[in-house]
Parts: sequence; C-alpha cells; structure tokens
Amino acid sequence: MSDDATAPAEGARTPVSIVCVFNDPDVLASCLQRSIDAGRVDASETQFLPVDNRDGVFATAGAALNHGAAQAENDVIVFVHQDVYLHSLVELERVAGELLADASVGVVGAAGIDAHKRIQGRIRDRVIALGAAAPTWRDVESMDEVLFMITRRQWADEPLADQASLGWHAYAVEYSARMRSRGRRAAVRDIPLTHNSLTVNLDRLDVAHRWVGDAYPGLLPLQTTCGTIEAGGSPGGWSRLAPQGTGPGTVGTRVLGGCPSPGTRHPERHRARRRAVRHR
Repeated sequence: MSDDATAPAEGARTPVSIVCVFNDPDVLASCLQRSIDAGRVDASETQFLPVDNRDGVFATAGAALNHGAAQAENDVIVFVHQDVYLHSLVELERVAGELLADASVGVVGAAGIDAHKRIQGRIRDRVIALGAAAPTWRDVESMDEVLFMITRRQWADEPLADQASLGWHAYAVEYSARMRSRGRRAAVRDIPLTHNSLTVNLDRLDVAHRWVGDAYPGLLPLQTTCGTIEAGGSPGGWSRLAPQGTGPGTVGTRVLGGCPSPGTRHPERHRARRRAVRHR
C-alpha cells in the first residue's frame, strides 16, 4: 500500500479500510457486508475489518474500533455502523482521495451539523432523505458516528478516544472537537449511503456529552446531531440535550437513526431491524 505522506492528485481514488464493530451478524450481513461485497466489483482493494463484540469483549466504541484500525492496510480508515448500506465504494474512495490531498482537514464524515444547526451531507436515513448536499467540503462543528474517516497515519498518532464516559456515544463528536481544537477542519462530504436503524439509543448520552464538554470547554456551545453541548447546561456539569431548530435542514434532539450500542444485545429490537433491512 502507498504511504499517505504522498498525497494523490485531486480527484484521485484511494482504497480504504472499513472498520465496523457489530453485535448482530444478520444485520451486518444484510447491510454493510452486502454493500461491500457488491461494491468490490469496482473497488477491489477495499479492506473490510468487522470487529465482533457479541460477547462484550470491548467496553467502548473507541476500544473496539481502534482494535480494527490497528489491522488496517490502506491509507484511509473508514469507521461505519453495522446497519449502513454503502451505495458506492467508488465515491467513498474519491472522498478518501480528497482527504489525503488536503492536509487542512482532520476528519471527514458523511453527515454533520454546522454552527447554524443545519445538517450538512446528504444521506438517506431509512426512507427519509436528510441533510444539505455537500459536493465539496462543508465545515461542521461535529459529525455523526454513522460514517467518518481519517488517515491511517493520523490514527497512529491520534486514535479514537477509549473513554468509559463516552462508552458507545459521541466518539466522532469528540474526534471532531479534537481536530478543531488543533486548528484543523472537521468536514462532511456527500457519501451515498442508507442508514437502516430503527431504534434510538440515548442511554448515557448525557454522560458522554458532559465528558466532551469538559474536555473542550473552548468550543462550547457545541452542536451535535443529538443536541447542543452547553456550559452549565445541566446540574451535573457541561452537558444537556437541547432542542434544536425545526426548519428545513435543521434537527431536533435526534434525526439520524440511532442504534443499540454494540456493547449490548437487544434480541427483540434486533429481530425487528432484521425484518426491516431485508425489505429495504
């Protein structure tokens, strides 16, 4: 594989390593695995690194995803949910190439939220189209965990946060804040995908947001797709879920479909999701 110290020409495609932590092999097979198998026809160097957490080996998303990232061979690592269908690995490689070509960008996602509380990045969440189109970089305050990417070299120096307070939440929010605090950009770019989640997992989200607020007070208030992290927003500290705008392109406390954390298993919920994804 090439050394990402040499950036490709603008518009060039770069093979990616896709890392996903999963707790339901049926959902994985119906969504992410199926899309990668189909897309490899046009993107044969794609590396897929699923991390099995059915037995709860990993206590946090950061720990699980870092485990997968350590096995990456390609120059760009993509972190993605198990219930995502990727419609174009070719376009994913194009965005990865753009990331390598622009040192000002520290992290790229498929969907995020800007300072005006507008979702940037066009994706499909189940049957609903969300977000403003992002044919070029759109700067955001944070991005959703549904899909985001960083370079392999950067990951070696700046892995995902493995923090008990984050658990299975806000790890892309934290990474966005970390890059911005270092003077780099957190940006989104259109990446064709469908997120097939039918559930919303808010358990301990307030704890995760409070940790992010404590870690990056200079960036507060901080917009996320799950609400606003504000100084003094709750009796316990920095974080609260704040209602957001209701106009076109704005979000409420949650727009992108959440999913049960891969640290736990919810059989009834997963059976419902399997029925849905098989009929997508």
